[in-house]
Amino acid sequence: GDWVAIESKGRTNGFDSAALQTAKEQVQQLVSISGNQPVVRIGMVTHFNNAQLQFTADDPPPRRESKRRIDIPLTREKLLHAYYRPFKTWLADRCRRSRRIFHGREKLQSLKVRGTTPVEMA
Repeated sequence: GDWVAIESKGRTNGFDSAALQTAKEQVQQLVSISGNQPVVRIGMVTHFNNAQLQFTADDPPPRRESKRRIDIPLTREKLLHAYYRPFKTWLADRCRRSRRIFHGREKLQSLKVRGTTPVEMA
């Protein structure tokens, strides 16, 4: 799989060129992800301008002379696991609290999440 590396800074006021420069310097330090070079490295600043949310992005060239060179040992599976872990934890906790005892036997009620159809949990 191809990787895209983005380092983003946020500002509540207008565009900050120093923040963009910092983001670009940080993303240039990333050499690879599990040995694979990102297809693109982006430094970005998200900011407000006249009450509108805007962003400015730049794809700086990789810097070979960077003092700090980072390789992230990350696979797609590890990324997905870490990304969805809070939701899975919440869902498992919600299911444990939904258990009810009927005639001496445990029964798990269906779980209804707002805006979805009920799902029977095993």
